[in-house]
Amino acid sequence: MNLPDYSPEELSRFRLQECQGTMIGGMVAAANNGVTAMEHGYQMMALQQVDWSQANSAEKIAMVFWKHYQSTYGFGDQLTVTDLGERIVMTMPSLARAAVYQLRHWAASAEQLNDLQRGYWQAIEKLCDVGSELVFSDQEDRVTLLK
Repeated sequence: MNLPDYSPEELSRFRLQECQGTMIGGMVAAANNGVTAMEHGYQMMALQQVDWSQANSAEKIAMVFWKHYQSTYGFGDQLTVTDLGERIVMTMPSLARAAVYQLRHWAASAEQLNDLQRGYWQAIEKLCDVGSELVFSDQEDRVTLLK
């Protein structure tokens, strides 16, 4: 069997797609069982064996999600994190645009992916006693953590 010899960059891109596919596929499977994308996102955060109360600072939470967004979407320096004193702002390219292949593959919508994110942050707000503001657009998404 002749298997391709992929470069590390190609393998990295495949990993991103598979990570996105697992997340989006889980969301679609949950929807098929009557669970909204937002509730699925909430439960994903709440049911992890992570003591989110240990991440009781916006800085720690921002670092966790910086890693999540980098490993899932590979934004590199297009993902910026800015500490504005009472707020930490994460700005990145549109998650839905970055995951367009997997959204199509799973017949899912950008709105569902955005609702999944809303669920994540709803859980973080509850579990970590921080606030968040989410802005999704075709070009850019922004998550603001309120300290």
